[in-house]
Amino acid sequence: MKPTILGKKVELVLVDDKSDKIEAANAVTRLVEKEKVIAIIGSSISGNTMAAHPSRRRPASPSSPPRPQTPRDAGQEVHLPRVLIDPFQGEMAAKYAYETLKKRKAALIIDKAQDYCVGLADFFEKSFKKMGGEIVAKTYCETRNKDFTAQLSAIKAKNPDVLYMPNYYTEVALAMKQMKDLGMNLPVLSGDGRTGQGPHRHRQAVRGRSHADGHFEKEAANTPWPKNSSLPTRRSTARWHL
Repeated sequence: MKPTILGKKVELVLVDDKSDKIEAANAVTRLVEKEKVIAIIGSSISGNTMAAHPSRRRPASPSSPPRPQTPRDAGQEVHLPRVLIDPFQGEMAAKYAYETLKKRKAALIIDKAQDYCVGLADFFEKSFKKMGGEIVAKTYCETRNKDFTAQLSAIKAKNPDVLYMPNYYTEVALAMKQMKDLGMNLPVLSGDGRTGQGPHRHRQAVRGRSHADGHFEKEAANTPWPKNSSLPTRRSTARWHL
């Protein structure tokens, strides 16, 4: 691979943060101090990006992560976010639930190990309550959890009419499959971190649910949209993101 920018050759230096905060900080330190890079693309998630910020400032190297979007990310002087920040995503999810779906009682399952998930949940809750909605249940999980029966059972007992689960795709897909097993048939909203292979593994559980995981029209995507795509939700949810 020989990339160019404005006709000039660019040398790529690749490092792996192993989706770990300490590894992310070490990787950025190596890129800045040893490799002397002038810009960084990454990390992929907010927690790792925030952990690496101090290293990025010695000396300052601008970064353009593909996903991280917390306010602390976007507020950094050397950070150039490429996606919508958490306050906007959380607020628009709440607005979609309250105004479009006409829901008034929301429940949440939050991955407390991820800054991204905690941030989205916080902004959703504040916006939903401000509009007049009620948070009837708030439960927590952690990355790589596989059993969500306890959280879902607690939520089912509170009888919400919408579930906000701003977690990453693996946990969302597993929880939705278990929702179906428990006979829970309510719409589920999530963030853009839900996009991935998880929903494909549990397509029948996911199908027909209301997912808020995209923030662009498919015609505006830079990459071709698969003709046989089984994920039509991006286009419909873009209506409240844009």
